[in-house]
Amino acid sequence: EALISELNKYGNKLRLNLKTTVKDISEDNGKISVLDSKGDTNIFDKCIIATGGKSYPLTGSTGDRIWVF
Repeated sequence: EALISELNKYGNKLRLNLKTTVKDISEDNGKISVLDSKGDTNIFDKCIIATGGKSYPLTGSTGDRIWVF
């Protein structure tokens, strides 16, 4: 609740349990575009990626991870 309260205080949005996966992330002119598996593209100023793990599947995590190269 504290995290959500602080995010709301500064006008940020938190999206949870979307039942989708990220298919592509790109940056253009300082904006981050995130394409999901439903075909929706969301534009952000900043983005935190939490990939999760298989240890607690009730969180919706599939154990997928992101490769940075």
